[in-house]
Amino acid sequence: MTNINGLFTINIGSGSSDVGDFGSIDWSSGLYFLKTKIDLAGGTSYKISGVSQLISVPCSLYANQTPSIIPLYTQTDVTKLQNPKQGLQVYNTTTNKLIIYVGDTWRELNTTFCDACGNGVLSDCEECDDGNNVSQDGCNFICKVEDFMEPNNSFDQAVNLILAGSDKITTTFIGTDIDFFKFSLAAGKTITFTENGNLVMMSLYDLNKNIVIGSAQGMISVKNFSSTSSIYYLSLNPVNTAKPFVLKVP
Repeated sequence: MTNINGLFTINIGSGSSDVGDFGSIDWSSGLYFLKTKIDLAGGTSYKISGVSQLISVPCSLYANQTPSIIPLYTQTDVTKLQNPKQGLQVYNTTTNKLIIYVGDTWRELNTTFCDACGNGVLSDCEECDDGNNVSQDGCNFICKVEDFMEPNNSFDQAVNLILAGSDKITTTFIGTDIDFFKFSLAAGKTITFTENGNLVMMSLYDLNKNIVIGSAQGMISVKNFSSTSSIYYLSLNPVNTAKPFVLKVP
């Protein structure tokens, strides 16, 4: 029924249907159009008044029919797969690993996912947990220790450290050469670097590469008294092999 202006409103999917069931439509199978017919005399001699494409579809109905992006299979399910496509990725719920089919075999990606990653509590399946899921801060988004790329042996090659406001970042830097890191410290914030007694000599520099604290062993702590964020450089010079240190952000 139209209003006084001759307009009418319909709710797609409501009402009764002579043919088909709206709830059984597979919205992922292709494009859909709405065709309307009308009899201006109020009878049953309908004529087409218009055809319009449905630009949007019921999200909940479509999502209900959409498979997971990465299938979840047990090891038994994976073994039963026949002729998998090259590059197919499956999450193995038995080993808690992501696997990929390459060549004629399944290869396990060196990644273990932990439900608790990013909560700041170190779990059995984690190498580190800095209380966030941000990479490039020493502990990456899946709670694995990050190996920073060489060369980072000078100010110009300094690796950017992202401080995400976490309490603790535990990481390992490889090699016996000097390593430079660059970070931004917010106004009024204090940051403390400790090296766990592994004979790592640390030095701190400002943005202009002027030394702030030089050749400290055990701990370096700096507070930004500026009203704006400040850039600092940190250099580490381990004596022997890989030396872990803890980064604390109060």
